[in-house]
Amino acid sequence: MAILLRDLPGDAPIILDRFYPSQMVYSILRDEESMTDVFYHVLENDLVNHPTLKFEIIYCTADDDTIKRRFKEDNEEYVKEDQIKLLKFRYEHFIKRTKLKVTTYNTSW
Repeated sequence: MAILLRDLPGDAPIILDRFYPSQMVYSILRDEESMTDVFYHVLENDLVNHPTLKFEIIYCTADDDTIKRRFKEDNEEYVKEDQIKLLKFRYEHFIKRTKLKVTTYNTSW
């Protein structure tokens, strides 16, 4: 990742998929623990310390009832209802620890 970032022109728009925090948060569902994985911390340092590009995390969240309703509407099969609180806790833990700017949107409706 660092090599790719170094080669980008300074005015290039950078859009990162949610893979970066989500891989860490959801790792527990794969019987892993990536929250302490050095790779992600090196990646974040590369993003934070890039000389010209600025990165920001957009974190969309919702209350538990909204998430449960959306899971039912979308026929969610990967995450179970009883795992919602755990995953939200892990996202919040990540958000508190990240060095990147974070903008949070509550999408409950």
